[in-house]
Amino acid sequence: VIGQWSLILCAKTATKRIRKITDKVGHSVFCLGTFIYKGLNEQDSLNKVFQEFIDKNVDSRNYIGNYCLIFWDGHEITFLLDPQYSYHVFQYSGNSSISSSFLALIASDDKKKTINRFALLEKLATGCLVSPDTLVQEIKQLHSSNAFEFSRNSGVKVSTESSISIPAEMHKEGIT
Repeated sequence: VIGQWSLILCAKTATKRIRKITDKVGHSVFCLGTFIYKGLNEQDSLNKVFQEFIDKNVDSRNYIGNYCLIFWDGHEITFLLDPQYSYHVFQYSGNSSISSSFLALIASDDKKKTINRFALLEKLATGCLVSPDTLVQEIKQLHSSNAFEFSRNSGVKVSTESSISIPAEMHKEGIT
């Protein structure tokens, strides 16, 4: 549990474990996806980014991969996504859930979902969808076009900036 949110690991993941570091004060960094920092191995990369987080000096210019890093400072959650948003994160408005699994969100409750007709037509016509739309109106994919709205509505900060200050603060132009 991080704040009012629960981080749930779905059984479909290959390692069936969450890569995380937590200190005695309650600061945490969770790593989802493939994350490499300056050519270091997985654990050393996570150790290094955790130290940057503690020092409030996160600089992602040397981060490589398809990843989502989740920072918890004891008060705020900050998502740091790879700059291309290639690691998919979805938000479901029906129960305020966040997941990397679209199907897990569909199955997260018994509420009926509304088919997004335009998205369905786009998928049938082109074979793909442009974010943030999904086939279900209540579920949106986190993307640069909706990161500010997502942050405002969920209380979770989102960034793909090369350098962020933890906790990330919102301003009139978006998120820093």
